[in-house]
Amino acid sequence: MKPRIGAIVVSALVAHASLHWMADRWGVLRAYDFVQPVMDAGFWAVVLRWVLLALVVVGVGWGLGVVYGRLAARFGVANKNLPAEGEM
Repeated sequence: MKPRIGAIVVSALVAHASLHWMADRWGVLRAYDFVQPVMDAGFWAVVLRWVLLALVVVGVGWGLGVVYGRLAARFGVANKNLPAEGEM
């Protein structure tokens, strides 16, 4: 058997097994009763907290990028992911 055909056969077997696994998991998931959350002030307070947390994480990441960029420029470390001066 050629390696490519063998890879296709093995992939098909894995996909078939994963289909049965997902069907079993779907049966377990259906046992739970999901309800829509109440859109009251408490819900929006939790949403706002998560949004603020995401903003803080993004802000810290951006700030660290700026600080590390300035330190790299000060010490002459080139960033290989950015184009060199004058290549833009």
